[in-house]
This record gives sequence, C-alpha cells and structure tokens, in this order.
Amino acid sequence: MQESSHLFEESDGFSNVLGSLSDGVLVLNEAFRYVYWNPAMEALSGVTSSEMLRDERVAWEIFPHLREQGVDQMMLRAMGGEVVQRMDIPFHLESGKSGYTTETFMPVRNNAGKIVGIVGVIRDTTERVRAEVERHELQAQLLHVQRLEGLGVFAGGIAHDFNNLLAALMGHAELIAEDLPADSDSRESVDAILSITKNASALCKQILMYAARNEAATGVLNLSDCVREVGSLVQVSIGQGVQANYELAEQPLLIEGDGSKIQQIVMNLLSNASEACEGRGGRIDVKTRLEFCSD
Repeated sequence: MQESSHLFEESDGFSNVLGSLSDGVLVLNEAFRYVYWNPAMEALSGVTSSEMLRDERVAWEIFPHLREQGVDQMMLRAMGGEVVQRMDIPFHLESGKSGYTTETFMPVRNNAGKIVGIVGVIRDTTERVRAEVERHELQAQLLHVQRLEGLGVFAGGIAHDFNNLLAALMGHAELIAEDLPADSDSRESVDAILSITKNASALCKQILMYAARNEAATGVLNLSDCVREVGSLVQVSIGQGVQANYELAEQPLLIEGDGSKIQQIVMNLLSNASEACEGRGGRIDVKTRLEFCSD
C-alpha cells in the first residue's frame, strides 16, 4: 500500500484531520501491515505510531485478540471489497487494559480502482458497554427485590389463614382446659398445646409484619420466662440421651425486644446444641443471670 502511505506523508492537512479525530484510525497495506496509526489509536492501545509502523508483523500477530474475536476475517473481507462493521468487540491487551470497541473496515483503492489496502475506524465503546452491563445488573437486582416482595405478600396471605386456624385451635384447647380437673393427667398436654399454638401464632404475626413492613411488636420481657417457655416446647425434640439443664435467674431479667424473636433465637440455640450432641449424648446447660459489663 505504498500509495496510501505516501498520501499521509505528502498531505499534512489530511493527516492532521485524521489525527484530530476522537475515533481511532488505522491503515493496513495489502500484506496486512500497519502503515498509519493516528493519536487516538495510540491512546487506545498504548502503542505509539512509530513503534507500530516499525513492526513488520501482520496485524493479528501483533494483537492476538484480533484472531480470537474474528477481526482478522473482517479485515480479509474488507480487502476483498466489502465494508464490514462489528459492534462492541471485547479486547484485552498485553498491558492489562481491556474494554470494548466498535470496528469498521473498508477497502482503499488507487486511481485505477485496485484495492491497495484497508482503512479501519475504531471507536472505544467501553464506557457505554459497561454502563449497559451495570444497568442490566441493577434491573436484575430490582427484579429480585420485586420477587421477594411478591413472596412476602404470598407468605403473608398463608400466615394470615394459618393464624386463623391456630386461633380456632387455641379456642378449643382453652375450652378443654376449663373443663379439665386441676389434677387431670391431660392437663400438662393441654397446657403444652396452648403454649405451642400461642408461639406459633406469634411467628405467624412476625411473618405478617414482614409482609406488611410494619414495626416489630416490641415490649418489656423477662428473659428467664422466655427461655422457660421455649424449654418446655423443645423438650420433646431434644435428641435421645441429651439432657437439658436450666439454671434461670430468680430475679427478673427485664429486656426490651420482640418476644417471638427472642424465643426463636433461644430455640435455634437449643436445637443446634442438641444436634451437636446427636449420637453420643450429653448435657445442655442453659443459664440466665445478670452481668455488669465495664469498658
């Protein structure tokens, strides 16, 4: 492509125009060697024009990603007379720089109409592509949040219906408890049913509060009472050979919080401790006491 290289050498005005473009402009001769490399290409690639024009290798030997991304085939097609364009081609240079470019290649003809090389226009689209990727990620996050909200509404509906069933069960259990003699063998079981349904109802209300985004029902609680109630509930689920020993403070240990959440925490701790002892037995010590902490 001797004529094209002479064009840039002889026409300072034309060379200045190409040099002032924000898009990268390059010219390859018939052997696919670079004969022009404008300042925008220097900024994009980190390779100076003088370094590029001294390199005798073909384009895709200098930049292996051209072959990996099929850009060498675009160059071949352009040398065959086509105008070829591809959007957002990823690149990764030896310097560590990476990004995306939109590349257009077209043939360069001499006065006789013979193709003597190709010119390429390279536009850096890295910021736009990354902005689109970020936008898609934000949309995916928003969709995930919307799905969670929908699940919360669905769970709230189930919790509402289940809470109504628990209320009916609790009412019947209370009627049974009223008719039972104080020394009845069934008294303990009925009391357990009432306690379980009460705690299950509290969990349902917690789900309803989450679905409705209401504030938690906090109040002043005696921590020892919370632990004692949970202990009676989980006793039957503690593994065989595992003994739960409770040493609860006699004085009230007053805290402010959501009773159902406190009970859930204690229940999780007891369940985890029971699973840790599974198969080999053991003892779970549960203690509450007042501690004064200093900095």
